[in-house]
Amino acid sequence: MKTTITDIAKDTGLSLATISKYLNHKPVLPENMKKIEESIARLHYVPNQVAQGLRSKKTKTIALILPALENCLWGKIVNPIEISLKSLGFMSIVCTSKSNEKYETTLLNFLLHNQVCGVIAVDHSLDSETICILADNEIPVVCIDYIPEYIGVDTVCSDNYQKGCEAAQSFIRHKHQDLSVIGGDVNSYSIQQRKKGFLDTLKNAGLIPRSEYCVYNVDSLESAQESLKKILSLEKPPTGIVFLNYLVSLGCLAEIVNSQITVPGRLSFICFDHDTLFDALIPNVTAIEENYELLGKKAVELLIMRIREKDEKPLQHLHVPSIFYDKSSVVDVIMP
Repeated sequence: MKTTITDIAKDTGLSLATISKYLNHKPVLPENMKKIEESIARLHYVPNQVAQGLRSKKTKTIALILPALENCLWGKIVNPIEISLKSLGFMSIVCTSKSNEKYETTLLNFLLHNQVCGVIAVDHSLDSETICILADNEIPVVCIDYIPEYIGVDTVCSDNYQKGCEAAQSFIRHKHQDLSVIGGDVNSYSIQQRKKGFLDTLKNAGLIPRSEYCVYNVDSLESAQESLKKILSLEKPPTGIVFLNYLVSLGCLAEIVNSQITVPGRLSFICFDHDTLFDALIPNVTAIEENYELLGKKAVELLIMRIREKDEKPLQHLHVPSIFYDKSSVVDVIMP
């Protein structure tokens, strides 16, 4: 695997900003220069040449980077961002990221050669090295719902940890003790925070889910259905389950409907990432929805501020409250 500047940062214990200064022939402390040069030799680092000579005048175009387009959830955030940008005289282009080095290089090349003046990245759609190279070319980045490692950027995140806590509190109020978690990619910052909030609250209440009640890295509707089916087939199944993201929620709801599982009699549940489709189900689904309009608006405000004022203001880390739809898929547990 190719060595990146993130690897150099980890190896030396220095920040990405310091590594970047050295690679761009800017002054760094002599002791830091020595550490970096030794690390480069040790790890056989080859600098990325894509960004050379591209510091020309930027357009008034903002790139919005999404993890994927097949998840309709992301459409909810594109619209408010485009509306906000247009009101400020900016245009937008929408791109997707892929989890492989070749595509990251292609995407970076595209952004630099098209002279975008800023980037909004959603849910760990760009790695830290790409963000750093963009910064070196004076292209600011604002991240929505994730905080990149080893580099400082402006961020706007939902209150995922708090809503994880509230989901657990809802079950506790309804006297549930056997609780389960089904989640997607554990590398996702939002899923990490939701999971942590949920489990921390249960732990504080003296409730620790059994290991077989917790399933993560569910990456398809089919695997979500199978995960729910497996959990409910246990000798002692949980009485309440939280579904940590949209894909998992959709797959598990399909399994509940197809298997005619009695809700909320046999099972109570809470879905993260509300969809209007959920309101058509009976009973109505208790769900948590991110405030996409406010997330998009705040991200645009931060980015335009950074474009216009450069580095004059300290980094901003904003949290936007999500919406808790407390419907009827969670009720008091039925005791045997």
